[in-house]
Amino acid sequence: MKVFRLSILFVTCFISYSSAQTCLSGNCSSGFGKFQYANGDVYEGEFYDDKREGFGIYKWKTGEKYLGESIADVFTGFGRMEYSDGTIYVGQFKDGDFDGEGEKTYADGTKKTGIFGKGKFLGKISYYSKPVGTTGCLNGDCEAGYGMKYYSGNDRYFGYFKNGKRDGYGAYYWDDGTHWSGEFVQNLLTGYGTYFFITGEKYVGFFIDSKRNGWGINYDPTTGVKKIGFWENNNLITPKSSLIKEGTTGCISGDCKNGYGKYVYNNGYYEGNFKNGFRNGQGSYFFDIGDYYIGNFRDNKFNGKGTYYYTNGERYAGEWKDQRLHGKGELVQFDGELKLGFWKEGTYQDKTTPPPGYETWVRNNYSETNTNTVANNSNKPPVENKPPVTTNNNNKPTTTPANNNKPTKTEDKNKPPVNNTVVTNNTNTTGLNTTNYKKKMALIIGNQSYRFTTALKNPKNDARSMAQVLRSCGFEVIEVIDGSAAEMKAAIREFGAKIIGLDVALFYYSGHGMQVDNFNYIIPIDFKLQSKADVKEDCPSVTWVLNRMEKAGTKLNIVILDACRNNPFDRGSFGENDQDEGLASITPPDNTVISFATDPGSVASDGVAGTNGLYTGSLVKYISSPNMQIENVFKLTGKEVKEKSSGKQKPWLNTNFYDIFYFKVQ
Repeated sequence: MKVFRLSILFVTCFISYSSAQTCLSGNCSSGFGKFQYANGDVYEGEFYDDKREGFGIYKWKTGEKYLGESIADVFTGFGRMEYSDGTIYVGQFKDGDFDGEGEKTYADGTKKTGIFGKGKFLGKISYYSKPVGTTGCLNGDCEAGYGMKYYSGNDRYFGYFKNGKRDGYGAYYWDDGTHWSGEFVQNLLTGYGTYFFITGEKYVGFFIDSKRNGWGINYDPTTGVKKIGFWENNNLITPKSSLIKEGTTGCISGDCKNGYGKYVYNNGYYEGNFKNGFRNGQGSYFFDIGDYYIGNFRDNKFNGKGTYYYTNGERYAGEWKDQRLHGKGELVQFDGELKLGFWKEGTYQDKTTPPPGYETWVRNNYSETNTNTVANNSNKPPVENKPPVTTNNNNKPTTTPANNNKPTKTEDKNKPPVNNTVVTNNTNTTGLNTTNYKKKMALIIGNQSYRFTTALKNPKNDARSMAQVLRSCGFEVIEVIDGSAAEMKAAIREFGAKIIGLDVALFYYSGHGMQVDNFNYIIPIDFKLQSKADVKEDCPSVTWVLNRMEKAGTKLNIVILDACRNNPFDRGSFGENDQDEGLASITPPDNTVISFATDPGSVASDGVAGTNGLYTGSLVKYISSPNMQIENVFKLTGKEVKEKSSGKQKPWLNTNFYDIFYFKVQ
């Protein structure tokens, strides 16, 4: 079943051009402009290839007004139509018609809410052959997978769930016509996406805890003017225009030739790795039309693995070749349908058939020894990038072939830029990036004085020692000592917001920890155990922290857990399946290093009161050692702890990071 699109036919959408037409201001070819048609109608908004493409406002000389999206001069997507008699339609359009979910409000106040098709009201919404108004999980897995859930009040959600909550990518439709297509974390809008207001206003960008935070574009429902830049708590703090030096585009910071830099274009903004003046390696490109790509580039094109967020709410996560969907991927479509499988140069194949030569292509793009070269073009600025264009056929958007100037990605696997000023004395770093990352932040939590279970000896000392050594290594530190549930959650949210756009994020926890159903939870000092549900609801999960770090777009994430002590509560609290001590193992996301004070399922020493725990005491010593690669820091720590504990405690390391990072550089 599909969530149908909405629509209404307007013959005025198909006006032929004449010499009487004129561009009143801006760029009416490929940009943002104001255009007057021969019959007196006026459009102000986005253009691409001399057509209305993107968001804008179309005003008829007779008084009607449309605010919303268009593709190739045709109203398609989400929009608001206002008639001169007071009738208003808010919802989905297709080929110039109301088509899909929408709400039509007449001048007398009566409403029709439901499915429209080719401009006609078809009736109330029914999903998956269920009676109209059926609530609950109507399709898929609404506990820990991809599903569709209908809520009381006629709200609907299509997307991913985790622990019964909206978590991951999805689309939420409110009954009043508002909807969000984007990322969720524990039911909150957190991540990149598109928010459509019933007023016709639209925001495309990052949300944190359901507020505009980070890079984003807001379209004014009255004027259509875009506000582009960095947002904080729903306010535009740094407009894109303020980033441009002396009114021109170009490199605004860093090394945009051979390193990590930030570059402002006429049509967008890029931050990431460069090689010989080309976008090469891990990076993020923010299009002024609202589309957003994060992933690998090679020779200015999307190549390898990356995620593309379309302004209409769709998202493709997977593999790319020369700017087109190619290889294995996942497309979340506008109507909530999920398409998994393989693509061949922009065309969907099926769930199981890779394109010809796929294995060789993967080896060439992801091999550590790949040595793609780029002609030196450092005297020219990096070329602008244009987004892939989605088609409107039933198979949903594939990307058209990109022009020769468009981005790509290397096999760089989210790695930092190359800088030869930092080199280890005895390690061959050929093919690896060796830059010491500049912008670093850590969240340090040490919980010791538990109110309802056994107090610990040294987490306060551990946390303070860790904070001190990280500050000496250039980290900005958020420090929480004896955190309550509310304080810990607030600190994690603050941390998640502040690390967006940074190079390195580090989370350290010392205190009681517990695994429940193979998920790890860190225990606040005010937690009182009564049931398994209490742990899941009241204690922050390590997975939640990891999700925050992963979504921030940092180049390296480090998680250190000195929380592997005995279960602080009675054994068997949750029945026979909950007898395990220690914490459960964690598979790290890309560019993530995870270290436990001891191996999964085991317990760690709290040390002698007034000092440090065995693990943290060794770790801070090696972190402060200059020019030591991160893996050696943890290896030497583990070796020392194992020896001092006579083999009883064996620190455990799991990493998915393949470049070089030094805590301290001299």
